[in-house]
Amino acid sequence: MTMVLQPELNFAGPVAAPVASQEEVEWLVTLLKGRGWMTAAKLEALASGTKDDRKIRAIARAAAPVIVSYPGSPGYKLWSECTVPELGHCLKSWESQIRDNTLRLALYERAYHSKFRGEV
Repeated sequence: MTMVLQPELNFAGPVAAPVASQEEVEWLVTLLKGRGWMTAAKLEALASGTKDDRKIRAIARAAAPVIVSYPGSPGYKLWSECTVPELGHCLKSWESQIRDNTLRLALYERAYHSKFRGEV
């Protein structure tokens, strides 16, 4: 019988969320000017791969509300270039996300406190 050795998994622990600098915020604002909605993939390409989608999301979050993005949005856009319907859709999208997450949180809390063990 041949024994197969399995290599150890080396977990470095949780990956820290990227942090955005003021220079990066200014970079993204400048890049978005006059371009309309831009996806993270397009922004990555314009950054020559130096910024991935997590980094771009962190920069946009740091720049809010100057940069608009929401669940289901077509990417990132400057607030000053958004139409009123786009901003309305943004607000409704965030409201829906909050409502859904609040309901899910309540469901999980009830399950946790009732000592639910995952039975179907």
